[in-house]
Amino acid sequence: MRVGTDEAESRALWDDVNLRSNRARLTGYNRLAAKAGTATVYAVASNADQVVDTAKVPDPKGDPLLVGHQIGDGDRGRVLAFAGFDSYLWERLGQPATRQGVELHHRFRRQLVLWLAHQEEDEGQVYARPDFRRLAVGAKQSV
Repeated sequence: MRVGTDEAESRALWDDVNLRSNRARLTGYNRLAAKAGTATVYAVASNADQVVDTAKVPDPKGDPLLVGHQIGDGDRGRVLAFAGFDSYLWERLGQPATRQGVELHHRFRRQLVLWLAHQEEDEGQVYARPDFRRLAVGAKQSV
């Protein structure tokens, strides 16, 4: 759920999205059931006006919205399920004055993909980039 540079900025961004008067709020979601004992609930859907901190509440009231699960030897396999089907509405946040919502939506989706690929930590990352994007059959590629 880290979409800002630090925890305070992330919390402020999510608070902006979750305002009742905001047109960027999720309007619906699919119901999920987290696997007992193995799945981690990262976000819940709630009708409450106040923020529900899932880290401090052992069993938050509300349906799971973002659920993660790690499987395999050394938790090598990862699965994420996001129940919100209209997160594209987040892109409306701050429009037309700022691109705050667009950046939030892209950062959230990017964080999901990086977590799934075990690349959520920024330190020590190595990237391999090929010299050519397109390659003819039988041609040589260097990285």
